[in-house]
Amino acid sequence: LYIGGDFVSVSGETRERLASLNKTTGALNPLSISINNSVYGLDKIGDELFFAGFFTEVEDTERLRAASYNLNTSELGDFNPKLDAAARAIVSNPSGLWIAGDFTRIGFEERNNFAAIIAGTNDILDINNGSGFTNGGVFDIEFNEEIIYLSGNFSVLNGETRNRLAAISRSDGSLLPFNPDVSGSVINDMELVENTLYVGGSFSSIGGIAREDLAEINLPDGTVGDLNIPANSTIETLEISGSTLYL
Repeated sequence: LYIGGDFVSVSGETRERLASLNKTTGALNPLSISINNSVYGLDKIGDELFFAGFFTEVEDTERLRAASYNLNTSELGDFNPKLDAAARAIVSNPSGLWIAGDFTRIGFEERNNFAAIIAGTNDILDINNGSGFTNGGVFDIEFNEEIIYLSGNFSVLNGETRNRLAAISRSDGSLLPFNPDVSGSVINDMELVENTLYVGGSFSSIGGIAREDLAEINLPDGTVGDLNIPANSTIETLEISGSTLYL
């Protein structure tokens, strides 16, 4: 189990913003990487661990908000897309690495809060190849077949109203009709299970139906599901294991 955040120690041992734990016992594993600021997103492809956040250096080497580390060789990877502001999520699929956050540029190219990158080359894909993608940060990404679901604190996507949740085509980035209409400040995290999207954040209703900070949304129509467990404060993270939802 790999964890990232704003910590500098785990179980009394130095671990700067990233650590590895035994999934069964919770014991701390030897992995120790020096990172100079917060880690918000993690993903693993083979032996390569990709991570993203607020940092600008990893192992005393420049890595602007996104980086990789080879778990087999214990060496910093070449992945360095050079974001100009924070990344909040990094997710892999066969077409590349998808990064979301508060940035406006990757390297010398405009990418407003969301982008796709080929991990081995740092090449940026043409999805969202302009500056007008969203008017606020994108905090999480989920995939369902050919659809990409995005959440954050935005209210406009590609010039159309999409309050905190939206969906785009994975093939060309075009905006899809999905529009649950969240009333609140942010959707921080999502978990997708078959035809249900679980969302957590800071909100009071979705589609006019009262839901406090936690909800389930039916796909593909975007209607609100039966789950109704009011939370008394913002939900930052969701995780599903089997039939259990952790928050």
